[in-house]
Amino acid sequence: MTIASVKKIRRKPLIRKRIIKKVAEKKESFFIVELLPQIIDITPWTKKASLCEIGQPVGMKYSFISVDNKQCHAMVKCRDFLQDALRNYISGKKDGIYGFTYDPAENPPLDLERMRMLVTVDGPNMTAEEKLDIFMHGLTMLRFLEIDSDIKPLSTLSKTNQSNMFLFEGSKEWMGSSFMISLYTFILRLGAKKIQFKDKEEFNNKMTALCKKGGDHDVYYLQSAWPYIYKILQKRNELRYMQDSKKPLFDGQTIGLFHNYTGIVSLAEQADNKELRASDEKLKDLFDLSRCLR
Repeated sequence: MTIASVKKIRRKPLIRKRIIKKVAEKKESFFIVELLPQIIDITPWTKKASLCEIGQPVGMKYSFISVDNKQCHAMVKCRDFLQDALRNYISGKKDGIYGFTYDPAENPPLDLERMRMLVTVDGPNMTAEEKLDIFMHGLTMLRFLEIDSDIKPLSTLSKTNQSNMFLFEGSKEWMGSSFMISLYTFILRLGAKKIQFKDKEEFNNKMTALCKKGGDHDVYYLQSAWPYIYKILQKRNELRYMQDSKKPLFDGQTIGLFHNYTGIVSLAEQADNKELRASDEKLKDLFDLSRCLR
């Protein structure tokens, strides 16, 4: 056997490894999404809550799920209640607003080591397949943003033992701040827009076109948030609820201020402002924080 033929044989495994790596990268870049085969046994929250919520274009409802698969609170349409639950859980203090209450002493604990979100769509005229289609579109957008922002592990979707309720699970980075929770749940709801894309350029173009089209509340929210979505993901560590000082962001704010102003839309609106308006003096913490997005 010649030296040349030995070199040729040795190259083959290396070439094969490169091909496998390229195939793997290609699969990830196309955001392959699927419903996981297992069915998660959820213990539902049974206490009724009379919530005051703004009407939503999609009747999507959410609840955090604990480590041992217990629903942490009532299903909510208003995503700001989820941020309130995070605040109450970390502070260890009971608080409530607009009919929603999270009491750390009674409610199951939130899982801060991963995102675990129970989701359903309250649409009586929608089939189970149509609801699942919304979730799959939302998952596709989530996984695209996760890949683009190097958030791991990628989010997954599972069926549960509760009728038409599905469980999204993802990285703990989504639980790091009220803004990340707000973004996660907003992207899920945008699944109803059925946006299809093959790469980042097409995704950006379609989101920009949706902003220009106008329409419902979610499009209005997107118009404010879209210019900052990539930046929020990039600066997610600076936006964490618990800072290195161990002092939570917006410490001392009333539940009303926290509820109304710790989502991505409020953060984006403050980032648009070059200076703090006199009427927004109570939002100084939010204004100062928003500087990292400029």
